[in-house]
Amino acid sequence: MLTNTVAIKLIQYIVDNDLQVGTKLPSIREMAALWDCNQSQVRTGLITLSALGVIDMHPRAGSFVKQLSPSDLDTLFVLFFRLGMLGKDADTVNIYAVKALLDKETFINAIKYRTDDDLFNLEANLARQEESLGDCKAFVALDEEFHMFLARILRNPLIVFLLETIQVMLRSYRYRNLTPDICRESFQSHLRLYEAIKVQNETDAEKVAALHTLPRFQRLKAKDEAKAESSI
Repeated sequence: MLTNTVAIKLIQYIVDNDLQVGTKLPSIREMAALWDCNQSQVRTGLITLSALGVIDMHPRAGSFVKQLSPSDLDTLFVLFFRLGMLGKDADTVNIYAVKALLDKETFINAIKYRTDDDLFNLEANLARQEESLGDCKAFVALDEEFHMFLARILRNPLIVFLLETIQVMLRSYRYRNLTPDICRESFQSHLRLYEAIKVQNETDAEKVAALHTLPRFQRLKAKDEAKAESSI
């Protein structure tokens, strides 16, 4: 297994298991067994993610999930393209893995930097979302706008560009698979997130993040795994 593939597996493992800041990762030996690769490849993947701010490595203590800052997300933007998790050949599972990670960090950082104008824009968008619940295609556009408002709160153009890229890559998939029930589920999640940002409650924002993009990523991954098993 290539080192790049191990780094992708590590990111997916963090997202798939909704690992919180400070959570200890499995040992190098356990991860090597999990992904059927050698320990040197796992160690190199860990060093890569440590240098990019995704994890903290402590000799003899292990590796731990780290809180990302906006500057860390800048660096991840480059990493995702280099690993092929984004780009014309990326698959939908990888794109959702990136989105789940980006959403979580954007939600938390939005709490710290939001202004009254940001809250006004989010509230106005939510009102339009509620009106669009019977039209999934219209809801996708407003959902994208809502997340873009959140990304712009960080005042970082690279993060905005990364989100725009992800949205374009997922749009046709979402048009095909979104249902009225999923629209309502997303809308309720957005409402809870807005309230958390308004009162600057980081704990609630983390809970919303865990119930927002992650379930879609997990359902999609399970579907892909089932398809792979049926083709054997």
